[in-house]
Amino acid sequence: MTICKLTSDNKLIKEYNLENHICNICNIKGNHFTKHCIYRCTICKGDHITNLHKCSICEVIGADHMTYYCPYRCKCNGYHTQEQHRCLYCGVRNPDHNDEDCSFRFNIKRY
Repeated sequence: MTICKLTSDNKLIKEYNLENHICNICNIKGNHFTKHCIYRCTICKGDHITNLHKCSICEVIGADHMTYYCPYRCKCNGYHTQEQHRCLYCGVRNPDHNDEDCSFRFNIKRY
């Protein structure tokens, strides 16, 4: 008998076995645990099917839209939009502020 110690919401359950476990992805009871579901998202390995994957940048839902190739992704290659970009040197949030041209960057002493 396999014992499940945590549910998807991280609540401890005593003596919760596979026969009583309902998969959070496919809702099949007693067949497998959620972490072993064959329908688990192949993009982020989250507890949802791949067709319900949500882009963390623009929040578009669908398997054909991958976050890495999101057209709204910041040009610094971070997983945020250009409007959410924060300068790596001075911390300012401004889509027109370029990290390479930051005046604070040139005032940093390098040891």
